[in-house]
Amino acid sequence: MSSVDVDTVEADRILDAFEDALTASAAQLEPLLAPSVDSQQQKEFSAELLGLLFDGGWSRWGWPEQVGGLGGSPTVRCQIYERLALRGYVIPDHLYVIEVCGPAVARHAPSLAAEMLPPALRGE
Repeated sequence: MSSVDVDTVEADRILDAFEDALTASAAQLEPLLAPSVDSQQQKEFSAELLGLLFDGGWSRWGWPEQVGGLGGSPTVRCQIYERLALRGYVIPDHLYVIEVCGPAVARHAPSLAAEMLPPALRGE
């Protein structure tokens, strides 16, 4: 089996596990599907969702281990966020900033990324 096949099998396994986790947590996550009434509630919803994603390891896929990630392909993380959006969850705005700036910081300032990336991914 080529490395591409292994990567595909691993990505499918991770995404299936994520779908299972979303389904199992549907009751807990249901309040996050409601539109937020103000910016404070939106911030609270974002922090809760990001905390759950980080604690489950989902938002850590594709980030290098030396900066608090789990390694692997960032495409898996993208697909996780896509599946969240398809289920109606709002992707927190600051994740877009992390996705644009984070790879450069991880590559060129890994000690800074190790300090800042995990709290940012947790929504802190």
